[in-house]
Amino acid sequence: MKYIAILILAFVTSACSVVPYDELNLDTTTNAKRPNAGMAGIYAYQWKSGILGAHFDARFKITGQPIIKLNTGEYGYFQIPAGNYEYRSLAGIIPKHRDITFKAGQNYFFRLSNSMTSTSTFLIRDQDEIDATKEKINSGWYELNTLD
Repeated sequence: MKYIAILILAFVTSACSVVPYDELNLDTTTNAKRPNAGMAGIYAYQWKSGILGAHFDARFKITGQPIIKLNTGEYGYFQIPAGNYEYRSLAGIIPKHRDITFKAGQNYFFRLSNSMTSTSTFLIRDQDEIDATKEKINSGWYELNTLD
């Protein structure tokens, strides 16, 4: 019984430990726009989901910034002064916000997922997904949201 309790405790405490974003050392600027001095670049995109995601725009929101509306296969880009902000990670009946610190000279990638009742927003912490997203933006796979 003691070993089971130790195993459960180890599992619970290890699940809570997440490497801070800054310590991931992600390459966010190669083959992407470089933010202006003192600014952080924000990319928000929605995967191409065909007709399933085309009925409603996903909405990306950082506190104090305009809402970006994205349809399936679209992305938006803007720059904001480096500093502490909140982004809406879940919109709908019960919105949820998360704190984030943006560093100057870095880009941040957010993937949106849309459903009939809410939009979920994920800060991308995986270099492979960031690289794939940069490639899809540069190749025209994702369309700039202001082109409609």
